[in-house]
Amino acid sequence: VASTSGSRKAKPAAEPKPKRVKFAQKFDGYYSNNACILLAVAGGLLSVWLGELTGINYAILGLVLGVIFTQIGIVPQNLLQKGQTSGFINMVVFAAIIPSLGDISLANLVQLIIPLIVVFAVSVVAIFLMMKVLPAWKIMGDKSMAFGIGFCQMLGFPSTYLISVEVCNAVAENEEKNEFLMSKVMPCLVVGGMAAMVSIIVAVVMAGML
Repeated sequence: VASTSGSRKAKPAAEPKPKRVKFAQKFDGYYSNNACILLAVAGGLLSVWLGELTGINYAILGLVLGVIFTQIGIVPQNLLQKGQTSGFINMVVFAAIIPSLGDISLANLVQLIIPLIVVFAVSVVAIFLMMKVLPAWKIMGDKSMAFGIGFCQMLGFPSTYLISVEVCNAVAENEEKNEFLMSKVMPCLVVGGMAAMVSIIVAVVMAGML
């Protein structure tokens, strides 16, 4: 038995398949600050043009195109940070939000304050039960992250992006940790907020068909 077992040769362990190097990783040196800014502008213009053709909001199209191009490998990870334009984008986002607040009158706020408080309270309780008590948090693997994503359903873009930036800046001890946290937190919150927007659009379309 010993000779038989000794004669048996152990099968060599299967070598892991080499990871495919994406285009953006292979030619990383060519993705300078100006090149990253050019890609971001081109993606924005393409989203606006497709939005005019399809009637879909350009922000949703921009998110979809960004995910597709990043997964294909044409666009590098964290394009805005690589192009060192995150601060500028934050300023532009704030500048886009502030003018919309000028259309809200004090009378409108008084009329909406009670419904808003009720909806907010019910939503927070429902999100807490779903993400903290019930096992829905297992989809994300972390209760805190799941609760944050659920809470972002009431906000939408660009608020989700701004919250991600502020949270990561407050928690991170250095630039490396900041980039790591942004790569984990920002996609989840932004996609979660966009999912809420898409679901509302689909509900409106379906309601019109009934």
